[in-house]
Amino acid sequence: MVRFEEIIPIPPQRSIARNIILLRMKIKTCFLILLFSSSLCAQEKQDSSKLKNKFNKVQIGINFSPDQCYRTLKSENPDSTILGILKQREAFEIPCLGFTAGVNFRYALTKILAIEMGLQIANKRFQTNDFAVIGGSFPIMPSSALYIYNHYYAEVPLLLNAVLGTNKLKISADLGIITGFFLHYTNTYDVFDPNGKLTEQKTKTYSGFNSLNFSPTVSLGLSYDFNKRSGISLEPTYRYGLVKIKKAPVHEYLWSIGLNIGYHIQL
Repeated sequence: MVRFEEIIPIPPQRSIARNIILLRMKIKTCFLILLFSSSLCAQEKQDSSKLKNKFNKVQIGINFSPDQCYRTLKSENPDSTILGILKQREAFEIPCLGFTAGVNFRYALTKILAIEMGLQIANKRFQTNDFAVIGGSFPIMPSSALYIYNHYYAEVPLLLNAVLGTNKLKISADLGIITGFFLHYTNTYDVFDPNGKLTEQKTKTYSGFNSLNFSPTVSLGLSYDFNKRSGISLEPTYRYGLVKIKKAPVHEYLWSIGLNIGYHIQL
């Protein structure tokens, strides 16, 4: 004989309670998934922001500047002879083309500001006008001559650099001071014969000049980035020596206006 057990239906109250429990579990699961996804998105945005704001802090480069050099003459001596020499030199001497060349190291403080140091060699010089030669022992009587006064320095610049702009082409400015260590002085005597042939005589000395000079400098120009690692800069530059170059009745202060050309690499 086969028994058919009676199937007892689940009361409606228990079915509703079970559905509520399942719904709560689904809501919790969805909330955890949403929270986890939001966390991942926030982390990705933060990482992306860090990458976007990241910049190379260290930069090395080389620079060369053709400089129009001259000097300022001053005298505290009221003697008429000294003042006459000063006036004569002002009328007789003219600017001359020199140069500055070296390597530099730059450390970025922010995306805009950086500190720059370096080591460079400079020839700061001036010359006389052509003048007629009287006497002297020359194979052919010269038609004219001139003197060029060369002052060589090893220099250590300390600059504050600012770069403005977001594109490859930016505005660049430098402000700082250059410490110059005197190397040697060369007096060049150039003599020209009537055919234009040059005879040059040089006299070099390592003494008689102040060993240190300090030159405030300022420049303003443009820089261009080839890519994220390298670029060039072009900056008109002005430098003025605060220290007289030697002890003499007429004080000489060297200054120059140049066009500083630089190439840099980001490390």
